[in-house]
Amino acid sequence: MTDLTRIKDKLAKLLRLGEDTAASQGEIDNAITLATQMMAKYQLTRDDIDTSAADPVAKVALGRHFAFCKGANMSTWEVVISHFVTAFIGSVSHYTAGKMPVRRNGIADFFGAPEGEARQACAVAFYGSDDDARCAVELFEELSQAISTMAIIRWGGWARNDGAAYAYGFASSLRDANAKARRQLHAADSTTSALMLRSETNALAIVSHAKAWLANTHKVKLVSKGRRSVRLSGGNSSRAYSDGQRDGSNYNVSRPGSNLRIP
Repeated sequence: MTDLTRIKDKLAKLLRLGEDTAASQGEIDNAITLATQMMAKYQLTRDDIDTSAADPVAKVALGRHFAFCKGANMSTWEVVISHFVTAFIGSVSHYTAGKMPVRRNGIADFFGAPEGEARQACAVAFYGSDDDARCAVELFEELSQAISTMAIIRWGGWARNDGAAYAYGFASSLRDANAKARRQLHAADSTTSALMLRSETNALAIVSHAKAWLANTHKVKLVSKGRRSVRLSGGNSSRAYSDGQRDGSNYNVSRPGSNLRIP
């Protein structure tokens, strides 16, 4: 990389920051001032700088979309599914938005709710690339429906006891299979590993930008919470968990609208 290329890359970063609505006013002012000084020093103009060439988020439309859990509270297996979906789709992250009226495609869901009231459930907000966030919602609700239905058929329910253990085993199997598939791709060869690393780096950049966008546009400031602990005991819980793991390992997951699958 030549010195001029390095200078242009630095200028591109400064100009992007100066145009970033998620940045603070102080950051924007400092970036514009420094960029102006550098362009004058090296006799460059704005037309000489390509601000989108090396920026993975420059042309990415950001968005936030809500998926709904089965009940008013998020179950442990739904927590696992939300993390799995985030890792599988890429370029998105999520947070628990709490209990809110269920809406799908802009239409309120009244099924099972008191007359005249929309049903309420715990919502999971997926944010990042707008297209990927929409896919994440679709996949989360597909898996939630499939897992809860299988848990009811095999163990009589999904919310507690053996049914919840089955659902947790199913969800855990999907998460572990996806992690294994990613490890295998990283270990395949240097070219594949480099492509994976670049993809993951770009995804992190998009999510980081989207997090700032959430804070500025929707006034949502996210904080980290500890992981939930899970203990299986009593009845057939261990067997139900193993049953769920087996069924989860046989479930083919694909990105909505594509043929991408994990075994």
